[in-house]
Amino acid sequence: MGKTKTNRASFLNYKNLFRLIFYIALLIMLSTCGGDVKVEEGSTGGSSGSSSESTVIPSTTKVLDDTTTQKLSSVSSDGSTLTFSENTTQLQSLKSGDVIAVNVTSLTPYGLLRKVTSVSTSGNQVTVQTTQATITDAIQKGTIQLSKTLTQSDI
Repeated sequence: MGKTKTNRASFLNYKNLFRLIFYIALLIMLSTCGGDVKVEEGSTGGSSGSSSESTVIPSTTKVLDDTTTQKLSSVSSDGSTLTFSENTTQLQSLKSGDVIAVNVTSLTPYGLLRKVTSVSTSGNQVTVQTTQATITDAIQKGTIQLSKTLTQSDI
């Protein structure tokens, strides 16, 4: 029984590692983009020779910039409510239906990918209500390729 818990804990840590890598890649990719984005990927190295793939990120996907992230003062335990101590230009532009990606911070140790349901302001404080977003909410079309050698400790 103890071995099952250890294997499950290892799997969950491995899953979180992949999630972290994905969010970092997503944040890097999105932080350089604005509007609907189409990124040419070049050769995929598939068995049928080279082919061209494109990544399409809708304009509704927003990566919170450093200025906005620094104003993040609390996150509910389920991630559904994000509270910011001050308004920013980026927060002012958020609307219901937008997808936000939040980088890894002390309040978001694995980053967040959330869909905005409402934005409210009370004084200087901004509260963003969200639901869980999926990768297909954030990226319309794309390909991700990961490679890792599994070790005994991963299994």
